[in-house]
Amino acid sequence: MLPKLFVFAHFEEAQLFLNTFPAKLHFQLKTIQCYYSEENNVYILITGSGFFNISVALSVFFERYAYLKKDILTFNIGIAGSFNKPLYQVFYISKITNYHTLRSFYPDVFIPFPMAELVSIEFPADKKIMAEYPDALFDMEGYAFATASKFFLKNHQIHCIKFVSDNDGCIQDMDELLNRYELSANSMLSMVQQIEKEVQAYFKKEENFDEEVQNIVSKWSEKLHLTHSQKMQLHKALMYCKQHNKNIDFIHSLNFGDTKKISKHERNRYFQNILKQLYYV
Repeated sequence: MLPKLFVFAHFEEAQLFLNTFPAKLHFQLKTIQCYYSEENNVYILITGSGFFNISVALSVFFERYAYLKKDILTFNIGIAGSFNKPLYQVFYISKITNYHTLRSFYPDVFIPFPMAELVSIEFPADKKIMAEYPDALFDMEGYAFATASKFFLKNHQIHCIKFVSDNDGCIQDMDELLNRYELSANSMLSMVQQIEKEVQAYFKKEENFDEEVQNIVSKWSEKLHLTHSQKMQLHKALMYCKQHNKNIDFIHSLNFGDTKKISKHERNRYFQNILKQLYYV
């Protein structure tokens, strides 16, 4: 079970998760509150609204718990307005854009679920502003959540789930909203579980590949008497090949005969040939 961090702007948004994962107050710093459920390995961070508050809260969290950075999954969950999207529906965010700079962040998307773009703005969006991006969702935290998280985490660890609260910037019935939000809990928790399952498989694949890369580097280092610099070049080329979804199986079948009996020049030529194939030069 991977550690998970749920990030909310407001206590009301966090309440149903505090009920689901009984947690104790872990620390509090001014408006920042962090709860922890040891049984579920879940952290719940309440930051306050706005770009600045969420950036500070995430920085404080990861400065305190730097050891979590390798494995933790983060989820920004909460309400968002939308001009066209239906009320009280849950969306998996596939793109997060800063309304003021038009810069965008693209989360890694792991599961099939209704998706939407999220536009983050530093003040509440009214109907006129929402109409500029009628199929997007609007909030005041998502972009800051993503960019602050990027200082500490990789893209596949950063996820955003939003619940449509209004279509014009005005919440008509807060009690009805919170009731519908609570009813959506199972849907959101199911998404979290599916994402965790997929990411765990991804982590395992990464671990297996890293082990394979190390074995290849060791094998060819011994065969070709590679220098430290050449080992680093080979490792980099193997990672490049993997990141571009290219096949490295060919390298297992290479056979240059007894490399102890050939010249250093020939060994270097063989090594350059391996690099060229890995880079598809």
